[in-house]
Amino acid sequence: MNGTRGKTVVLAVMAQAVSGLTMPAMANVVATPVEIWLPGPGTAADLLVGPDTGDGQVYLAQSCNDCEGEETGNDEVETTSAEARGTGAFTLTEGNTGRIVSVLREANVTCTAGVPEEYRLDCLRNYYLALANSLPNTGDYVPVKKALREGAAKLDAIIKANVDTSAPKIRPHQGNLPDAPRTKPLRAVKKEAAKEAARQAESVIAETSLVILRAGEDPTRRTAHYAQVSQAVESNLVILRSA
Repeated sequence: MNGTRGKTVVLAVMAQAVSGLTMPAMANVVATPVEIWLPGPGTAADLLVGPDTGDGQVYLAQSCNDCEGEETGNDEVETTSAEARGTGAFTLTEGNTGRIVSVLREANVTCTAGVPEEYRLDCLRNYYLALANSLPNTGDYVPVKKALREGAAKLDAIIKANVDTSAPKIRPHQGNLPDAPRTKPLRAVKKEAAKEAARQAESVIAETSLVILRAGEDPTRRTAHYAQVSQAVESNLVILRSA
């Protein structure tokens, strides 16, 4: 992932009990605009992502509230299914199904570890749209592509109806791995609307899972593969229920 377009803003969060850090040292740390490490135990408020702070390190999520020209409705993460890109046929194989399932399960980690409840819907939408866009328009997985696109659109509608325009956009690392690419900027829903928005999103996930499962019934050779993808989509419910 190449980072955000335009101006990047990093939200600096004060670490507690910082000791032995001189001002020149602090300047050197803050001079790194994308990834900031602060010594000593501390918190990163609602934007803490990455490894545990027990080792004395606090990893901060990147805030992109002032990014210029961002079209958040079209933002997407880079998925690991690069083989699926392009317009060629994407044939039914265990490897291809496994890559789709892997991306969906990665969403469970990315969208829960350190990601506040109000950002999780857009995180999941981000994954659905990116995965759908990575699948070609021909081949055995076209119904999966269509179902994920429709699911992403429905999640987007829920987010837009409850979006918190005052909240900063955040960019957690994929898979909650410090060296992994970040997602595109994620929008927050209003805190007071988060529970109801999550309830609506659960219905979208369940519907998307069922649509994919039923699409695997014809032809029947897709049944086992589509069942795996359907189960992976259903597992995304953990994103909304673990808050």
